[in-house]
Amino acid sequence: MIIEGDYINVLIDDGYRLAATRAQCRELIDEAVTELASRIYAGASAYDVAMCYHDSIIAAIDYAYGSDNLPEKELWAHNIIGVLGKKGAVCEGYARTFQLLLNYSDVDGVLYTKNLYTLIKFPSASKATMFVVPDETYYIAASAFEDCENLSAFTLGANVRYIGVVNWGFAYPTSNKSFKNFLSGNTGKPIDSLAGEKKFTVDPANEYYYADGDAVYSADKTKLYYVYDTVTEFVIPSELKEMERYSNDNVFENCNRLERFSVEEGNPYFAVYDGILYNSNFTAIAIVPKALKGNVTLHEGVTVIGREVFADRIYLTGIALPESLQTINQYAFKGCTSLQNLAIPANVTIILQQAFAGCTSLRSVFLNEGLEILDSEIFINCGKLEEIVIPSTVTTIYKNVFKGCNALEKVIFNEASGWIAVKSYMAHDKITFSPQELTDPITAKDLITGDYADYVWTRENI
Repeated sequence: MIIEGDYINVLIDDGYRLAATRAQCRELIDEAVTELASRIYAGASAYDVAMCYHDSIIAAIDYAYGSDNLPEKELWAHNIIGVLGKKGAVCEGYARTFQLLLNYSDVDGVLYTKNLYTLIKFPSASKATMFVVPDETYYIAASAFEDCENLSAFTLGANVRYIGVVNWGFAYPTSNKSFKNFLSGNTGKPIDSLAGEKKFTVDPANEYYYADGDAVYSADKTKLYYVYDTVTEFVIPSELKEMERYSNDNVFENCNRLERFSVEEGNPYFAVYDGILYNSNFTAIAIVPKALKGNVTLHEGVTVIGREVFADRIYLTGIALPESLQTINQYAFKGCTSLQNLAIPANVTIILQQAFAGCTSLRSVFLNEGLEILDSEIFINCGKLEEIVIPSTVTTIYKNVFKGCNALEKVIFNEASGWIAVKSYMAHDKITFSPQELTDPITAKDLITGDYADYVWTRENI
């Protein structure tokens, strides 16, 4: 291992090429360095720090001998892994570990790289309720504040420029998820949901970040990183043009109290209608508030309702869809348990899988002529749905569309001829229905929810 400034090069064996092995080593180094650094008392002199590290290593680690009673030749005995993993070490391993430890600073129990350049770890058991990142600190490690549930006030120092560094030896930033993890830790709980009244502030001199009472932004407010889950209404600043995403989650994913958006005048990137956030020309929905209430109208111009866009909006009772709409994607309204009535516009040609699954209050759905495909399980567990009319333009109905619709009494086919059902692509699975069977709404309901529910229904010779 060679240390040059904040860079660490480790003598390794072949196993270190595996990502899992490297992750284990990184965790081992983090834990061991943190534990050893915690033994340094505040205000200790350089000599006292060196002696503490030296004595701790010598007392805890035995000299490593091989099977031939000579100094161990395996690489682990010659680098920091032998010492920090408490396996043993030869003189080289002791020396390299001592050198590593001297490259780090411990200030009041908080671990940094040398000269406080990178903050590695704040002790999770600390009783401190507030913390100010020093002005000497430029980077913060991804797990630096994991599980610090006593911390209630946090101020980002004037020079912090990266949050979420995973390889703090190289100060290399993580993926987009880093900022959220920094605020949440691995507990999945946003900082404002932990014990105490959480306050995240940023030094006014910081040129990289800005925070107000609702959110954390880039310094120029053009990018939104994090929103407190206590907000009920969020105002999009005039400068904002992009928002952080975490895998499939948007930055408002934990904002379960958010009822509506508004946009400051002059923002060229976003617009609001009926509390819902759109792109500037109303052709796409950006974000639907998690606590959106009552009846809403979507703006004309939207052609697609994306996957899960309205999912679990449990206070939504009704929605007027625009004539411009063409596609309703998977799970679009899944779990909208208060939604009662719905009319699908004529330009919609396809409704995809489980689009309305679990809409337990849904009683009435009007499917307009023009619709062609009903994907699988669209209305699964819509327990109050009583009747539905299948437009004459529908050519395919996939499996279990009405599974769990226990109140369903009638399925009315506007075109009852030419329907077949297949369970697989094998010809012998083909079932042909007579127009007489499907003309009777009760018989049609029994067929499509009973023995042939898990078949794909199609119309031949259209």
